[in-house]
Amino acid sequence: TTDIIFINDGSPSDTKQILERCSKERNEYINSVTVLYHRHPEGCAKCINEALQILPDCSYAIFMDSDLILTDNWQALVLDSFKDERVGIVGGVLLYPQTGGIQCCGIAFNQSVGRHLFLNNNPHVLYSKKPFTIQSTVFAFCAVRVSAIKQVGLLDENFFNGYEDFDYQFRIREKGYIAVTNPNIILYHWETSCGPHRVFNRKSNLGRFWEKHSSFVYSDIL
Repeated sequence: TTDIIFINDGSPSDTKQILERCSKERNEYINSVTVLYHRHPEGCAKCINEALQILPDCSYAIFMDSDLILTDNWQALVLDSFKDERVGIVGGVLLYPQTGGIQCCGIAFNQSVGRHLFLNNNPHVLYSKKPFTIQSTVFAFCAVRVSAIKQVGLLDENFFNGYEDFDYQFRIREKGYIAVTNPNIILYHWETSCGPHRVFNRKSNLGRFWEKHSSFVYSDIL
């Protein structure tokens, strides 16, 4: 069964009505639905931390954005990806709904930048159907082993709407876990704007990430 936690991070009033309706829906697959509300936007890291602190007893936690379109069998594919005990993080292939091109299937780095793998390419370039190792993915869709969460603790709230996802995954990998993309997990992501704060805080977020993890980054830019 699945436990769902929605976080309304200062969204417009009509969002509250939608979430209240969703919180009342149940079927044999949904165990519980919890809704957390913020009067004003408080950022991704703070939102996820609130959810992690009320996380029910479970094996895996999945972070996802509200503008994500899921496809059939995605949960079974996530569970299958965790059969390897080394795997702490599982990402999928996010596509642009407008074009069908790849938006994200993992992040590649060198010593100064991070880039989306195969950005805007046709997903057919992912010729392998087996999970492949990555350094990081994005929290728009990211499954994490709960035993890894218990080891690393909460997200660093000094990041505000940028690079908190990379930072958290690097902390998990530094504990000995690996991150993978399962190319069979196909999702569509509208990638709506996170607002002006993301742009305003980009340099400080980026600087904090490289200060913490530069020694652990390896070059795999394609």
